[in-house]
Amino acid sequence: MRAFFKITLLLLLPAISLGQQYAYYHFPTKKEHDNLEFAFKGMNNDTDRMAAYRQFGYYFAESKRDSALYFMNQELAVAKKLGFRLWEADALDNSAYLLWHFGDYPGALQRFLEGIKIAEDPANEKANWGLANFATNGPSTARLIILAQLHFDLATLYETAGYTQKAFIELSKGEKVAKENNDKSALSQIYEGLGGYYMSNHQTDSALIYLQRSLVFTKQSAFNLFEGDCLNYIGNAWLIKGNYIAAKTNFLKSVAINTAQNSNAGLTHNYLSIANLFLKQKQKDSSLYYAKRALALTVITKDISDAATVYNSLSAVFKFRNNIDSAYKYQGMALAAKDSLNNAEKVKQFENIGFTEQLRIQQLESEKVATQTKIRTYSMILGLAVFVIIAIILYRNNRQKQKANAVLENTLIHLKATQTQLIQSEKMASLGELTAGIAHEIQNPLNFVNNFSEVNTELIEEMQQEIENGDYEEVKALAGDIKENQLKINQHGKRADFIVKGMLQHSRTSTGERQETNI
Repeated sequence: MRAFFKITLLLLLPAISLGQQYAYYHFPTKKEHDNLEFAFKGMNNDTDRMAAYRQFGYYFAESKRDSALYFMNQELAVAKKLGFRLWEADALDNSAYLLWHFGDYPGALQRFLEGIKIAEDPANEKANWGLANFATNGPSTARLIILAQLHFDLATLYETAGYTQKAFIELSKGEKVAKENNDKSALSQIYEGLGGYYMSNHQTDSALIYLQRSLVFTKQSAFNLFEGDCLNYIGNAWLIKGNYIAAKTNFLKSVAINTAQNSNAGLTHNYLSIANLFLKQKQKDSSLYYAKRALALTVITKDISDAATVYNSLSAVFKFRNNIDSAYKYQGMALAAKDSLNNAEKVKQFENIGFTEQLRIQQLESEKVATQTKIRTYSMILGLAVFVIIAIILYRNNRQKQKANAVLENTLIHLKATQTQLIQSEKMASLGELTAGIAHEIQNPLNFVNNFSEVNTELIEEMQQEIENGDYEEVKALAGDIKENQLKINQHGKRADFIVKGMLQHSRTSTGERQETNI
């Protein structure tokens, strides 16, 4: 039994070593597949079997998709049993990709959306085994890699089903996640997808820009699984622009890569593109040859969407050859294939699933808004509570200050009374000194009165002059000055009056009121 585990570990080493570049995809070679198939017989551990199912699925993904789907469904079942959420999201993505190629668009859409829901939740990074199969630098990176891949695959499904705007939205989401995660391998696929989007919208120049970006990230990441598809897209872009030499060059490069990767699906697209190239060049024999090669591969891949495209191509070739019967035959087969993809029931299911997902997203947004409202409400309550506490503290301090002020006022009254008594007792002693200073004290306010009176006389003359000149703003200013001077005259007059009254009262000991006295 231990021998089998050692063999299993050795079989997984290629995936781990590749993980330094991109661990998410590892398509086993024939030898790796045979060794894994031998080791699988002795595997009793669910986790090992789950990883093996995934590798079996990848081995057949682009050659025998019915077998691939079986193994990906097995991976999904084990992942659900073990509660490994990221493995479940991965299996949902891979199996949805295969369902889509079999023409089950509603089933594929349902699985893609379930996978995205799982991969969007950071809590699902926990309790997962073998995340090095997805990324070698932590569960967070693994989750984001899976999420970006789900957005890309869902975008491709939308593009195939004719929902190009939804495809663009998913590609944009995938690009954002990939940039956040510095996932160059995902970016190579996403930019290829954006190139395909612009191709379908007849924006060939924009398509070429994104397809070239895809090749740049393919080289940087050393992940070339979809390089053949990208080159095939570039070839078709040059074909649209009428550059047949550049188109053929890229088609042949794509054929070499897809042949080396044993990608029947990629070669199907290559042969279709080359058949179309020869048809435009009016080389009917060569065009028919490559169209038939593409048809033979669709029998193996069982890709209904590709089959519909091949039938259309064959119909065009036979029409060009004036073989009307064969042209109608393949045209009918193309229509039948498209009807199986786009029958009313499937379209209804597809749109219902999309509508349900929109409702889920709206519900999440509503919950988010409700949570934010609660936070604001709690913050407001807390703020009011703090305000009330501060108000109570301030009120208490104010009361204490009032009490202290009352004590100080009483003390001040006593001090004033004592001060009055002291002043009265000293008045007679200081009378001689006071007499000498009275004249000087009275003279000061009189001087002020005289000076301000003279100034007012001058200001009145100026005011009369300004009245004659009609400058009423200056008149108002002069009137204000006169008023101010008059107040000062009054002030200093009162001061002189105060001095005189003080002198008269200096020798008195009381206010002059009669009082009974015990003699």
